[in-house]
Amino acid sequence: MENTYKVNQKVYDIGINVLSGNAEISELTILCIGEKALFVKGLDVVWGSDSESTLFFYSKDLFNPGKVFNTNTHTVWTDDQNKAKLYAGKMNEILQLKATTLKAV
Repeated sequence: MENTYKVNQKVYDIGINVLSGNAEISELTILCIGEKALFVKGLDVVWGSDSESTLFFYSKDLFNPGKVFNTNTHTVWTDDQNKAKLYAGKMNEILQLKATTLKAV
């Protein structure tokens, strides 16, 4: 995989925020580019706090709908803002389905 990332480029982390219970998108800034990962800074999508973290290339666009349904948190990252919106929308649909299913039980 050819690395085309640049320092200060924006990437997007999508996940279920523990406070709101909804899928949200966080815009992260690339600080450093490694051989297998990006080191980024921005608002942590799950906890809602400023943080620095590592995004591994192998997990880019690794959206798993089953994890959204079966866990309390799930995150995915992408470098495409439109994909970020798509992933967040799908996560919120699954969360609504999960809530409806739990009410029916």
